[in-house]
Amino acid sequence: MHVYSPDPDRYPVYAPYVADGDGPIVMTFRAPVEDLRALTGNGFPYFKADWGRNVVGAVLGEHTDWAEVAELVADSYCEMAPKFLVARVVPEIQDGFPRD
Repeated sequence: MHVYSPDPDRYPVYAPYVADGDGPIVMTFRAPVEDLRALTGNGFPYFKADWGRNVVGAVLGEHTDWAEVAELVADSYCEMAPKFLVARVVPEIQDGFPRD
């Protein structure tokens, strides 16, 4: 997972997301392949990244649902982590947040 502010002049794909002269804040993450179309099919704020078979980008801002971001980060970790670590994380996650 990465969070960054791309230069829309250098990477024109981000130009539509410029607001008030400021470039967007973007998060990229891995998604299960079966979730990829559901996330990117409706467009903004999600898009299919040009690299990797399961990389999704999300434009962050006032519209961001942070509970959803927490779930996406956990899912992304589970896509990349070794199975023994995933087994330790998944029971701890409920509705995108750690259990108390």
